[in-house]
Amino acid sequence: MDWYKIHEIDIHKYVKTVLPIYECLEREVYELKNSYNTMNSSSAESVINKLKRAHKLGIKARLVLINCNKSIPRFKSPEYIDVWDGNTFYTHITGSDTFFDRLLETFNTAEEILQSVSPLQ
Repeated sequence: MDWYKIHEIDIHKYVKTVLPIYECLEREVYELKNSYNTMNSSSAESVINKLKRAHKLGIKARLVLINCNKSIPRFKSPEYIDVWDGNTFYTHITGSDTFFDRLLETFNTAEEILQSVSPLQ
């Protein structure tokens, strides 16, 4: 099975976060969602089923909700699927427990700059 690293950047929302669909790092696979409310029940079921298949192949499966300001919903996922917030994910992949905060600060600064620039005429 091939896992692809795909990045989508929403320029229209000033790049709030980078959203890899799947990323395989040392037998780990992640399904990243921008927020807990970006999955309805049918898409959540599909995501959990994909992560279950990865687990059966011996790959550590994780669902990551980047911008989760409240308790992290599990979407009926089994205990062997980790469900993380953005801070936990970025700490894991970068080794820095301040990376996520610095990333958000950078995006907020970029948004302020973009809002201060007059549109081209």
